[in-house]
Formats: sequence, structure tokens, C-alpha cells
Amino acid sequence: MQMNSKERLKSLLNAAGLKSSLIRLKVLGALENESEGLSTSQLHIRLLLSGESLERANIRETIYRLMAHKVLTQSGNRRYRINTEWNSPPR
Repeated sequence: MQMNSKERLKSLLNAAGLKSSLIRLKVLGALENESEGLSTSQLHIRLLLSGESLERANIRETIYRLMAHKVLTQSGNRRYRINTEWNSPPR
């Protein structure tokens, strides 16, 4: 049985020990198919264009939390993407 995108993102958050809040799912959903990643500003614009009214500060805070749990990585040019090499921490 294959998981859909939302289930996969929820599973990723759960494995990282994070609750699957709406903003986390929206941020991860926007980054899901971005191999090069997006900057905070680009991510904010993408979410606004898709009809989401999220504050840039909230997006930034969410990014930092996801990075702290190794769900996201940051490139040298401050672009964020889902960490494809992420392994869940031992429990």
C-alpha cells in the first residue's frame, strides 16, 4: 500500500518526534518536489500564491524547528530542502 504525500510527510514528522501541525505540513508540502530548495522568501511567496496566508516569521520559525530535527537541510545560499539522507534517530 502506497502512502500519499500528506501521509508520507506526517510519517516523516512523526519519525522526527514532531507533531504534524498544519504549517509544518504546508512548508514540507511546498518543499517536497524542490530538489534545489527554496529560500524563506521564495517559500513564503509560493505559499501565498497557493492561497495560504502564513506570516513569514512563522514560516522561518517552522524552518528552524525542522532543521533542528534534521528534517530540512540548508545550502550555502540559504535555500532549504527536505533532507533526503535523513534517518530517524534511535529511540
